[in-house]
Amino acid sequence: MTLIIAIKCTDGIVLAADGATTFGSLGTRTIRQPSRKLTVVNDRMIVGVSGPVGLQQRFVGELTAIAPGAQAKRHQIMALLAGAIRTPMRAEYEMLQGVQGSLGQVALSSVLTSTVIAIMIDGEPTLIQFDQQGSPECATDDLRFVSIGSGQPLADPFLAFLRRIFWSSKPPTLSDGIFAATWTLNHAIATNPGGVDDPIQVITLCRGRANNCDIRELESTELDEHREAIRLAEDRLATFREALTTTSGGADSEIPSPKV
Repeated sequence: MTLIIAIKCTDGIVLAADGATTFGSLGTRTIRQPSRKLTVVNDRMIVGVSGPVGLQQRFVGELTAIAPGAQAKRHQIMALLAGAIRTPMRAEYEMLQGVQGSLGQVALSSVLTSTVIAIMIDGEPTLIQFDQQGSPECATDDLRFVSIGSGQPLADPFLAFLRRIFWSSKPPTLSDGIFAATWTLNHAIATNPGGVDDPIQVITLCRGRANNCDIRELESTELDEHREAIRLAEDRLATFREALTTTSGGADSEIPSPKV
């Protein structure tokens, strides 16, 4: 079980992930253990993978071996990254064909995976998502956030809500993205039926000096500052009706109530 969130900001990319990995066999879950789901590769890209840990390890190995040229265009780098991901994926799909008849749908759990990569391309922080076939798609100014993993049904609506409230008139800054990713992970951890849990991991990628790639993982104290901001935001929401009552001179009847 996994939730990884990626947000394209005005000044960089934010990747955030929960910290729980589920053990199991043939569809039966046994235990949950803490783990790190975001990996920095060659000090130039951040990789997050939802799916089997073994595939994640092989993806990272393949990505470590590639070195796109400095003059490579975005579509060329997308194709190169997709090829590195598809190499182990193709082998797993070929193996699946031989065992799916006896194992059924359970066998699919060993091959289904999604990946997000933050990388600097031509001096621009770029966010790329890869689906279950390894097909790449870049985040855009209109489609700024991505979530992958079992927690996606919880994360996507909440991220859409935050975008409507905070990013409707202007795109998020890196600080805004960290705040939104942390709040979304907190929401998913608090409401999911199991499998998404602390500790949260957050890594940013932005343009450094001379257009170099600057990658930094946030310390727990920095995340605590964002959690405090989230607490204040939730407290403000919890008391907004009282504020409306005060403003309207105490006329509760003027505040619309939900209909049952």
